[in-house]
Amino acid sequence: MQKHYFLSINTLKCRLCYKGSKRPMTLTHFPINKKTLLIGAIALSLTVGGIVLSGSLSGNLSRNQKSAKDSVNTESSADVASMVIAPATASVDNPDIQNNKETTQAVSYVALADATLDVAQKQDISRQIKNLEHTGSTSGGVLTHEFKSATHAKMSYRFGRKQPLAFEMVKIKDALPLGFVLTGRAYEGVLGKTGFDGVYRLFEHPSTKARLEITETHIHPDKPLTLIKELYREDMNGTPLRFEQLIDKKGDVYYHGEFVAGDRYVSMTSRGMNLPEFMTVVDMMLTQAKAVQKRL
Repeated sequence: MQKHYFLSINTLKCRLCYKGSKRPMTLTHFPINKKTLLIGAIALSLTVGGIVLSGSLSGNLSRNQKSAKDSVNTESSADVASMVIAPATASVDNPDIQNNKETTQAVSYVALADATLDVAQKQDISRQIKNLEHTGSTSGGVLTHEFKSATHAKMSYRFGRKQPLAFEMVKIKDALPLGFVLTGRAYEGVLGKTGFDGVYRLFEHPSTKARLEITETHIHPDKPLTLIKELYREDMNGTPLRFEQLIDKKGDVYYHGEFVAGDRYVSMTSRGMNLPEFMTVVDMMLTQAKAVQKRL
């Protein structure tokens, strides 16, 4: 499917229109000093069984390229791990309460000043917010957890069995750039009555070596998820988006995004993809996840 892209770096508004469709995707950046901050990242109470949610859009993409994820990963660095305030707890799936209204109520966004955190935790999150504002990533332009789960996922996909999930994975094949194939899959989180509540997928392009990792984690309505506003500074068609960009020593560009999509928390990291390609996948994840939830 041919896509037409309109990208304005100066205003940080990204519009993607599918050919034959009148629905554009709009990405809007909100300065961090506005009172209407759109959303940032910390889990005060999570239901992902001991795993860490991490990941954000810079204030100026061209500036970030000069200055220079996330997946759900138990091997995250101390900087990333500090973003989880309360340890994740095991939970049991309850299909009777998994509907759109209750899932929405299970997610809330609070300002850092209003969060119930100790002094050290607030200082750490404040540092991440400053890094995001000045370098485009909460780590300050340093790679931490990106693609650390890739090798395990490849082995699991090749030799492991397909396992049940507590939710329906989003099908994103049509949104991927031409040539990308699924090369890894690993199940994460808690194994409940209906299956695991987390799944990691790895997509790669065999010729260009570009990569994309996506983690979907089911949000349990009985286990609220609280996120820090100042880290979710972008708005994607009405959905708060945490976006990061950094560059490694080889000059490869990494994009990272985190957001709530329907009944799941999504974490994505790419390497070797351009921004319109990455945002097309984000848009597909949001659209399809919400459609899946409506069918439940």
